[in-house]
Amino acid sequence: MNAASSGGTSGFARHRRARLTAALPGPEWLAAETCTSPALSPDGSMLAVISDRDGTPRVWLSPLAQAGPPVRLDTGGDYVRVVSWSPDGEWLCLTTAPGGGERTLVRALRPDGSDARVVAGAPPGMAWIGRWQPGGHVVGLAESSATDPAKLTAYAVDVCSGRRRHLASGLAATVCTFSHDGRYAVVRLGARGKRRLLLVDTRTGSSAELLGADATIADACFAPDNRMIYLHTDANREFAALLALPRVAAGYPEAAELIAARDGVELDRFALDPTGHAVLAVWNVEGHSELELVDLTGGERRALPAPPAEVVTGCAFARDGGSLVLAVEAGAEPPHVLRYPLPPTEPVRLAPTLPPPWPPDAPARPELHRWRARDGFPLSGWLYRPAGALGAVPTLVWLHGGPEAQERPTFSPLYQALLSYGVAVFAPNVRGSSG
Repeated sequence: MNAASSGGTSGFARHRRARLTAALPGPEWLAAETCTSPALSPDGSMLAVISDRDGTPRVWLSPLAQAGPPVRLDTGGDYVRVVSWSPDGEWLCLTTAPGGGERTLVRALRPDGSDARVVAGAPPGMAWIGRWQPGGHVVGLAESSATDPAKLTAYAVDVCSGRRRHLASGLAATVCTFSHDGRYAVVRLGARGKRRLLLVDTRTGSSAELLGADATIADACFAPDNRMIYLHTDANREFAALLALPRVAAGYPEAAELIAARDGVELDRFALDPTGHAVLAVWNVEGHSELELVDLTGGERRALPAPPAEVVTGCAFARDGGSLVLAVEAGAEPPHVLRYPLPPTEPVRLAPTLPPPWPPDAPARPELHRWRARDGFPLSGWLYRPAGALGAVPTLVWLHGGPEAQERPTFSPLYQALLSYGVAVFAPNVRGSSG
């Protein structure tokens, strides 16, 4: 006979009894607006973001130069995944998902919503945008074959005329960057762990590899004078860093120069300032983002104050170089967009302009916990506890996707909904997690 059946309390129940001292709000306060994928107009007067304020991810335009409410662009019923502004300011290009599914299209339209058109993608294939060619309305994109969805072809596409120029074909093709004269493009090919970067001559179609080894992280950006290609990669490295390939008479050499790296820390993303004299480095430090400004002429590196949210998911310089636009979020803050002044002063919320009107103790902020496996291997995880909880509480263990993803303190409505009902969440980084 067990303790429960005899009127007692079992050891299992006794050690897991929880007492909540605070009234738990319902999950309705979780329906907060999120804003992602910020894109500044070339003149800096408008900000395009993807917002779900009406329940579906759509493009909204907010005036920055003068007061005025955000305006939603009519992009049909598709869910918008990415928005990007053409360098001439005449077009917006979108990656959209009909019905919110995995099969994506590339659409283009004017900032006033006119001239909408599908640029690439048709069922059962998919397409997505990469980067624009500087100065005009030619966008780099990738489109899968209707007969072989795993194979993608990268193109440079004129969104006005629809004319295409073939760049490269292969698994997971993505257009990373164009040189400022349009002569060269860098295309990423390959699956995770086997990614390569190709330098493609857009006139002749010839190509050359830029990395000396396969990589998981591989991105690139040309300097404004085209004399340097900056590479964000973990090729031949355990942790991703920023490197540079200087241009010589015969092209670009195979050996890259190291610009910025940190021991045991991953370079998460970077942004080049409009003059090409400095770069913003965003480092992933145990899941949190740290900002650093790197002087590319003298080599000086200057740490910047942390933004008011723990994780930076997007970054870009304003055209005048006097500020950054950051997409940020945290375990207790839904995704939003900030203007981060340079030199640093108080950041300003751009979208949405106000934080959610939540109680002071909700939502819960996670705590990082560290421990070692039996063989001494260091592991970590994020613990979310309900507000006001005392002692042990029911706990859900959430294992992130992968295989090499990382659990970071980003906003999860699921976690917060569970917390509102008194259930804690522990989200570990298991062996093989990145970061």
